[in-house]
Amino acid sequence: MAAWTSGGRVQSPKSRVQSRAGERRVQSTVEKGQEESKVQCLTPINSEVLREQGREQESKVEEGTKESKVQSPKSKVEEGKEARQSSTFNFRLSTFPRLVWEKLPFFAVSFVFCIITLLAQGDAGAIQTATRFPMSHRVANAMLSYVHYLVQMVWPGHYAVFYSYPRGFSTAAVSLAVGLLLSLSILAWKTFHKRPYFAFGWIWYVVTLLPVIGLIQVGSQSHADRYTYVPLIGIFIVLAWGAYDAVDGSAGETPALPGFHDTWLVILAIAAGVVTLLCTALARQQIGYETLFRHAIAVTTRNELARHNLAMTLGNQGRLDEAIAQLEEAVRLAPDYALAHGNLGAMLLKKGRLEESILHSQAAIKLRPNFAGAHRNLGAALGAKGRVDEAIVELKEAVRLAPGDPEARYNLGFALASKGRWDEAIVQYRELVRLQPANPSAQKLLNAAPAAARNSEGGSPKGEASPKLELRKSP
Repeated sequence: MAAWTSGGRVQSPKSRVQSRAGERRVQSTVEKGQEESKVQCLTPINSEVLREQGREQESKVEEGTKESKVQSPKSKVEEGKEARQSSTFNFRLSTFPRLVWEKLPFFAVSFVFCIITLLAQGDAGAIQTATRFPMSHRVANAMLSYVHYLVQMVWPGHYAVFYSYPRGFSTAAVSLAVGLLLSLSILAWKTFHKRPYFAFGWIWYVVTLLPVIGLIQVGSQSHADRYTYVPLIGIFIVLAWGAYDAVDGSAGETPALPGFHDTWLVILAIAAGVVTLLCTALARQQIGYETLFRHAIAVTTRNELARHNLAMTLGNQGRLDEAIAQLEEAVRLAPDYALAHGNLGAMLLKKGRLEESILHSQAAIKLRPNFAGAHRNLGAALGAKGRVDEAIVELKEAVRLAPGDPEARYNLGFALASKGRWDEAIVQYRELVRLQPANPSAQKLLNAAPAAARNSEGGSPKGEASPKLELRKSP
């Protein structure tokens, strides 16, 4: 049932509900507006505070930015160093087994050639005994040799074809050498991460030189320049990379020579080329055995081998007196030098100094019983002295030790013929013809021997001059 309102209209229950909802919406809108007005009243104060705080924060940010700009290069360098060091170390550790494995074939080949060398040198009698070269002397010489090679690389003023072995060693010199080698080894270890090329080059030098440093003594030299051809590659690697660091600096580091530009590098390269040409010209002036060995005698001490070889050069030129003087000095410096005794005996025989020749030939045989040349020299000297039976004994031994020696067979044939032993003499003449088919004297002796054997009971073949007892100047 409808009801009348003041407006004269009838209002239903539904319309009342809607009217009340509208009133509530209006009221909430009014309350919301009041709250916003309160917030708007406080806004000027809060925004001023915020602006002040913002300015403070901006100033702090600017200061932090300036500090970070100053510190950033250093931090980047340090970070770069650490990264390189860690990467280098990790790289070496991770690849070490593979690097070793791939080089095993080379180590195996080196080992095989070491064995072959030892066997060959042992058969030739070049490997020295511990009696002549004690291990203490070998170690001392090895330490000094490591340093000598480094010094001679920088200043090649005393190169020689042969360096004689010292008779004794200075304790101070050996101690200094050991101290230097240890210092360089410690430096290589300390700079391994920062400059790995130093450790690599130093290890290369020490290890590749070790087989020929003299711990196993082959020959009588203290050291030899030819042994450094491969080892010095390691030192040159150190110098090359060290020069790069000094001129340009490693990544992120200040170079030691910042003003050293490419122009100076070109100038140094040209200077190095000029020095190389000058050294080449000087070496050409030094060509010749006599100059070579005289220089070795001048820059070394107690060099018996250089004196022996100089004597052989002079002897080949017919300068026997000078040659004998050099050989006499060689055997004075090294009384156990069998080869020098043998060749001195040969040259003394040529000069007709038979007694001295016999003494030096006998000394050579005593030092080296299988010295075929010394037996031949002694046989010739004894034959020239008229001691034919003794001469035959020595010449037979010479032929036994060196069947292909024509001089020994020639002199043995003559000695046998002079004793009337023509059958044995003919055997030696036949061998002489076989060894020297183009030698007319040998064929002539062989042809005359049968007739001489029939017509005489001894002496030389009839109608032939007595053959001269000859010997070679070297065994």
